[in-house]
Amino acid sequence: MFYHVEEDVKDLEDFVERTLIAKAIDGALITPSDAPKAVRDLLPYTDLGIGSNNHWTFNLSATGSNTLVNNKDLAGKKMIMIYGFALLSPEPSISTIEFYKGTAKLIDKVQVEGVLAGVGPLSSRGYLKNPIFWDKNDSVTIKAEAWQTNSDERLVFYGKVAEKPGRVIGS
Repeated sequence: MFYHVEEDVKDLEDFVERTLIAKAIDGALITPSDAPKAVRDLLPYTDLGIGSNNHWTFNLSATGSNTLVNNKDLAGKKMIMIYGFALLSPEPSISTIEFYKGTAKLIDKVQVEGVLAGVGPLSSRGYLKNPIFWDKNDSVTIKAEAWQTNSDERLVFYGKVAEKPGRVIGS
């Protein structure tokens, strides 16, 4: 499930960007001439509606299942791929993350506690061997299983967004 070498992470990021560009062209979201400027990093508020100032902070209000992103409609304007995460809280409360299309179609469930047992520069980060993809007409739902409540859980998602240049970053 996880990559542990920086070179592997760079290869994964390159794969995600190439895949998103190809899917965005095939899906008529962008033109081939848009491709060099069509992919950017995932932003928490802008892309997923999390918080209000693009900070990756969550309120885990209950033990058990917590919805982090609730059915965020991509409205035909962007495609998203999430390829990893980082647990940045001093004492993370999350044990699993679930990724859905809409509210009911489970794409993947990822056990994250193994990341906490790691050592070295990638020890708080987990990278998915099979990145999660949402097409332009999908809705994004992400849930986390928490073993304790935490009003300031710091969980970062590594992802890329394909969209028409100029929507967020100037063309």
